[in-house]
Amino acid sequence: MEIENVKLTSGKGIGLTLGSLEKKVFKSCLELGKATVREILKNIPEDYAYTTIMTICDRLSKKGVFTREKSGRCYVYAPANTKEELDNQAMHKVLGKIADSMTEPVIEGFLDILEKRDIEKLEILEKMIADRKQKRNSKEK
Repeated sequence: MEIENVKLTSGKGIGLTLGSLEKKVFKSCLELGKATVREILKNIPEDYAYTTIMTICDRLSKKGVFTREKSGRCYVYAPANTKEELDNQAMHKVLGKIADSMTEPVIEGFLDILEKRDIEKLEILEKMIADRKQKRNSKEK
């Protein structure tokens, strides 16, 4: 799993769905590949209680971010997927919630934001919509 340039900022991918300490624990485990709570704790620069990191690992396991296997008296944690796959899952989760509440004014606002921030992304979106319509029309024929 490639970990160079792993950035878990609050505004991108999996970082949208994790708290600040969850991000540190995830990044630590990602760097190690597979790790016990103690190993994850040693790999985090700040000082945290063992039980705090254990709770975060358990929480990430329940969220599907980590897998865990019993090894003797402790668990060994590992990222459930690659960072890219977790980013994709997080974006589907966030966008799914947004899509559920999309009204015409919300869509209009989204387009305004794209237009002001990055017109190129608006053009990409326009092309993708046209491509989807074309594919749907060709399937209907």
